[in-house]
Amino acid sequence: MQEVGLFLLAIFAGWVDAVAGGGGLLVIPGLLMSGFSPLQAIATNKFQAVFGAASAGFHFIRTGVVTVQTLLLPIVTVFLGSVLGAVLVSSIDASWLEKLIPILLIIIAVYLMCSSNTKLDAATSAKITEKQYNVTAAPAVGFYDGFFGPGTGTFFTLSGRWGLGLSLLDATARSKILNTISNFAALIFFLTMGIINWRVGVIMAIGQIIGATLGAKMAHKIGAKLIRPLLISLCLVLSFKLLFWS
Repeated sequence: MQEVGLFLLAIFAGWVDAVAGGGGLLVIPGLLMSGFSPLQAIATNKFQAVFGAASAGFHFIRTGVVTVQTLLLPIVTVFLGSVLGAVLVSSIDASWLEKLIPILLIIIAVYLMCSSNTKLDAATSAKITEKQYNVTAAPAVGFYDGFFGPGTGTFFTLSGRWGLGLSLLDATARSKILNTISNFAALIFFLTMGIINWRVGVIMAIGQIIGATLGAKMAHKIGAKLIRPLLISLCLVLSFKLLFWS
């Protein structure tokens, strides 16, 4: 029954991630409450999340919203940033991670509340150049994904929206490509540690593919306005659950 629940959670998380970002806000607490250690939860989440992000990214590439060729430099810097983040988190004692994860979730929830009205559909003027973005925001978000992960898609989308002035759809499409790379980079490192729960990871990967494919088709119709309040609520509830009832 636990695996069925995690499969359904992965479908929902994949859909949420494709529409608004933040699917990891659901998956990591779900894995922790299923008995996973903090590092194993992060590593297993990376395995299943890479399939969801790749599925959504493939949809945007296939429909011509984004091309990989235009993202070669940020792909490299995101990859390097994510590896560094994964190396750092693997060196932190598990007892610290148990305390750190719910605090990070609360911080993200507060951030999402403060940014809830900032995502508009139309493109605006860029505040930084592509080159500046590629060596600052891109590796920084990649580092965060390797270290923790939940909300990475949202951060990639917001940085593209604010920094580069992209439309919401264009920023979302770019975020799925870059999020795939950051997930994959961290996954490579975690593979060498042998801490991924493969059975659960494969089951949730299938759920992620289903959810992300459905979500990518709906992203430009729904956007973040419907999902964001739910994400914030769930994030806070799960955080307090981990803090006080774990």
